[in-house]
Amino acid sequence: MGGKYGSRTGHGLFIGVRTKKVLDSVVYNQKCSICDSHYSLTGSYENVKRHKCTIKYQGTSKSVEAEGLVTMLLRAPEKKSVSICTIISDDDSNGRAKAQHIRNGGKLLEAIEDPKFLADPSHWKRVFAHAIYALASAPVKQAGLQKDWRGI
Repeated sequence: MGGKYGSRTGHGLFIGVRTKKVLDSVVYNQKCSICDSHYSLTGSYENVKRHKCTIKYQGTSKSVEAEGLVTMLLRAPEKKSVSICTIISDDDSNGRAKAQHIRNGGKLLEAIEDPKFLADPSHWKRVFAHAIYALASAPVKQAGLQKDWRGI
């Protein structure tokens, strides 16, 4: 079903299965209000006054979640000696592709354990429910289904 990937921020959390505490987190911003304000006044990002710029990621909105996942996986061994074995996520293929070893086309170093991925069932239910609702609310000719199933 294709989604809209227009978010200017990306957030990621690693939560321990035993402790239920946040082990690591990342927040990526693609915009900075000070830089944008300067651009709207001058038409250029050059000579922006010194400030604490919030831009921390310059890739696409679609890839920001996967990049956050890889960042946390790469620094997991040095943070509290954490080993990430299983990741429960929204079943994003981009994240799975990047969270593989370099030899397999991903971004993980060989020293890092290859994580196992599980899909979050509540995410699947939302995606599936959205598709069913779209079919149910579409015109009959477009959906190709009958709304009244009692005649079956």
